[in-house]
Amino acid sequence: MVDALLLVLADRRDAEFVARCIVGEGPAHHRAASWALLVVAAEIAERLGCKPGPKTQAPDTVSVALRLPPGAARDDDTFPLAMPLAPLRAIVEPSRHVEALADALVDGPAHHALANAALVALFARILEKLDARLPNEAEPP
Repeated sequence: MVDALLLVLADRRDAEFVARCIVGEGPAHHRAASWALLVVAAEIAERLGCKPGPKTQAPDTVSVALRLPPGAARDDDTFPLAMPLAPLRAIVEPSRHVEALADALVDGPAHHALANAALVALFARILEKLDARLPNEAEPP
């Protein structure tokens, strides 16, 4: 799972922390489902040639909030994984629908929000790789 997350996070410690949050919390069936989906998406990304580490931190992202009790909360309480919005923008318009989908994906318990954000981040890497390949494959031989 950590290797899967290293496709979207540059720092191994961040990937280990996010992995612990996803597969170490919540009901067993959620942990297993999240693990399976993330590892399959990472396998697809790797087969397409994606290398570890995000290309860059995309400017169009949503943070995953670290939910703390009100007395302990700070302005910078977010997990080290941001969810790119490009995959959502590819499937819905206008932007208010993208924002609503993003809110739904990063809402709720950390294990859900992080698994969703990681999966969307992996989809972003997959779509980027496919977009880069399409013009070359569309040319006649």
